[in-house]
Amino acid sequence: MKDDFYAAVNKEWLDNSQIPAGEAYNSTLLQLDYENENRISDILNTLLQKDWPRGSKEQKLVDFYQSALDMDSRNEQGIEPVRKYLQAYEEADSLEQLIQTDININRETGNGQLLTYYLGQDLQDSSSYIMYHWALTPTWDKDFYTSPDKRDACMKYITRLLTLSGEDEATARSVAEQIFALEKELSENSLDPEEYYDVDKAYYVYTLEQLASLYPDFDLKKTITDTGYQLPDRVCIVDEGLLLKSAQYFNEDHLELLKDYATFKFIYACGFTLSREFIEARQEFNALVYGVEGEKSDQQRAVNAVKEYLPLYLGEIYVEKYFSEEAKQDVEEMVANFIEVYKQKISNLEWMSTETKQRALKKLDNINVKIGYPDKWSATLDNTDIKSYADGGSYFDNVCRINLAYINENIAKQGQPVDKSTWDMPVYEVNAYYDVQNNEIIFPAGILQEPFYSFTASPAENYGGIGMVIAHEITHAFDNTGARFDEMGNVNNWWTEDDNRNFEEKTKRVQEFYDGLEIVAGIESDGELTLFENIADLGAISCCLKVLSQYENPDYQAFFKSYAVIWRTTMKREMADYLSKVDVHSNSKIRVNRTVVNFAEFYEAFGINETDGMYVPPE
Repeated sequence: MKDDFYAAVNKEWLDNSQIPAGEAYNSTLLQLDYENENRISDILNTLLQKDWPRGSKEQKLVDFYQSALDMDSRNEQGIEPVRKYLQAYEEADSLEQLIQTDININRETGNGQLLTYYLGQDLQDSSSYIMYHWALTPTWDKDFYTSPDKRDACMKYITRLLTLSGEDEATARSVAEQIFALEKELSENSLDPEEYYDVDKAYYVYTLEQLASLYPDFDLKKTITDTGYQLPDRVCIVDEGLLLKSAQYFNEDHLELLKDYATFKFIYACGFTLSREFIEARQEFNALVYGVEGEKSDQQRAVNAVKEYLPLYLGEIYVEKYFSEEAKQDVEEMVANFIEVYKQKISNLEWMSTETKQRALKKLDNINVKIGYPDKWSATLDNTDIKSYADGGSYFDNVCRINLAYINENIAKQGQPVDKSTWDMPVYEVNAYYDVQNNEIIFPAGILQEPFYSFTASPAENYGGIGMVIAHEITHAFDNTGARFDEMGNVNNWWTEDDNRNFEEKTKRVQEFYDGLEIVAGIESDGELTLFENIADLGAISCCLKVLSQYENPDYQAFFKSYAVIWRTTMKREMADYLSKVDVHSNSKIRVNRTVVNFAEFYEAFGINETDGMYVPPE
């Protein structure tokens, strides 16, 4: 305990942890995902026992599941479901025709690859939608374009997808080289992972004329209306460097490269719906870059497909069968307690001015809380026809129809106010999140189970589990990203100059405290990448300890042990290396050990002193 708290608490589990086939890691969260997967499998198997009226949610769940599971039909069809789209890309003989082809494919399948338009909340006015636009994008994270091993794996995968699509090996290899070179250049001009959370670097608003001037070789306005949207006055660009580089390729000189790029990206996006050869190609790639061994069963893949594509219908049944209203009420009470504690803590901050405190308290008062499931289930897919192979459908067709339903729903939002009652996370997800633009925290039903939460657990154990998650998400309202948004979810500098300077000094100390720590030999933590998640963890423990201190004889040992348990993880080295470059959360061991040492209650509970490995001298 005194030298490596995380390892000591989780020793038995870590010693016996086995990474499941088809995965690159094992964890508390993954085990709960698997338990939910079994529950969902039971739901689907029960539904399979009856005939359901066409158009009902049960019929759609059953037929979608069976279409994903029917590998015989998928193998028999092979590339056939997408052949006409690949041929259409190949036959385009001008830039204008290629762009129109891509728009037509997008209107049929929901999988356009060249020019994307989407309505999302405006960072400066969260009650309104603004059109977002992006064009060519790298398929993988930056490290994939600089690591020789990952480059080789990407080249092999691109080549394999192209040969499965009908190219001969030599041509596929040559085309893969060109696609990878293009994506490498795009990657070099794109934001780093942590920069996407910086509103100063990831929010550029263009007029429509300014945007159109980037594409002089075709009519940009026509592409917007042909996609189904009305012409907007303003368009938001998240990654300006990437877009500017991307726009340079939209000319006749790069026609063949754009055709090859669109073909690859289309197959990359749709291949999972086709024959086993495409699945095996992805598995081989995952083995090379993430260290994945073995593979998931066809049933697992089919269940996961239902989870991903029909979360609304599945979630409604899941909640009816597995969620407890008592749990919802219990968590609502915990949230209310935490918010009151945060109000006290903010009010007592010595370094923050009265003016900024008032704005912070106002933001707390306006936090919306969603627990368990939405008050109203979305009707997005009510008019979407899902068919089994026996009824003339296919897995590919079903996925496309679902994609199109969401695209059409997005198009219909133009000119409408934002509906902030919607959920963006399936109710069975083992997760939670804070939404800066809605100033709300969401706790799906899926996370309200052991070891995060239990009726039979002690208060200390529940606070170390679900309590930490709740307080963590509340803290996100005031981390280095959340602090840029006001109580309405709008980007707004509500800090005084002195308070902002003090805050930045404190966040810099957090960044340094979590930076350069060994994850495994040769792989270190990135304090800048993980900054806002580390702030949330520190704030959460501080808040939980305050609440726990109000109990008679608080069990701090149980609290800290519970916190260590929820983050226990084992993973392949390749995955650890990958996550160290892209994951905004600290590695589990660091997330536990480096966080708990900041609190006197931890030292007192376990008798930590200067000679122990967990000891960190106070600053």
